[in-house]
Amino acid sequence: MSTIAEIISKQVTDVTIEDMANISRVAGGIFLECYKLKTISFPNTLKSIGYYSFSKCNNLQNFTLPDGLEAIENYAFDSCTSLTSIKFPTTIMRINRHSFNKCENISSIDTSGMNWQCLCFENFQETKWFKDKLSGLVTIADGQILVGTKSSSWGTFPSTIKSLTYGAFDIAGLTEVKVPDTVQWIIGNAFSGSDTVKVDIGAGVSKMMYYTMGNANIVTWIFRQPADMVLDLPKAGEGTGLGYDKDSRSITIYTDNESLKAYDWATDNITATIKPLSEAP
Repeated sequence: MSTIAEIISKQVTDVTIEDMANISRVAGGIFLECYKLKTISFPNTLKSIGYYSFSKCNNLQNFTLPDGLEAIENYAFDSCTSLTSIKFPTTIMRINRHSFNKCENISSIDTSGMNWQCLCFENFQETKWFKDKLSGLVTIADGQILVGTKSSSWGTFPSTIKSLTYGAFDIAGLTEVKVPDTVQWIIGNAFSGSDTVKVDIGAGVSKMMYYTMGNANIVTWIFRQPADMVLDLPKAGEGTGLGYDKDSRSITIYTDNESLKAYDWATDNITATIKPLSEAP
């Protein structure tokens, strides 16, 4: 069992977090750059793994994430290049941005039965698993959950997903995204794939944060919210707006929603042509 001195000096090789400690969170950065760390045993009481907790632990071998774990924060396992497989417990609801960034040797990811509430595909795009999937169906969880291929365009979602976050669809070859009515929030630039040109957003989305529409390649947007639904939208302008981009661009928006019609698109450097939802392609 490792000592505090070993952790501080980055000489730790094996870590066991005892169940009796009643620990619910691994603190952010606590094992950052522990290059000699090979094994970790988590307690059943664990609920979250913090920012950069195991970042750059490039000798860390495969481990078991405990049942009861709910969240993995940004860059938690960044650059853990010795990892080859991950199995997520069914209790996981959130895997944040870049949590498995540069884990290039992960070839197996098991997400069957996960209760995902926030989707971010950016977590896996640099893994061997993700690159192999690009030639065919990209499957998150058991069965048909999300598709993004070089020959296909539309996506389907599990009903548990309530929000989309940064880089959720940063997928080469994905030209169209259809967001179902079950999604409620869109956080940041979720539609950043270089080939995406059309996004169809379901009627359940009530809040969109800055840069939701930041991908300059997307020229067609469909919003299915009712006309009288008051949307929670950011203030237009640099660094805050729905679609602020330094270069001006033109888009077509199909919507009946009054909040979107009243939005100050010009401040976001966007020339928006608003058309009735009934005319949507």
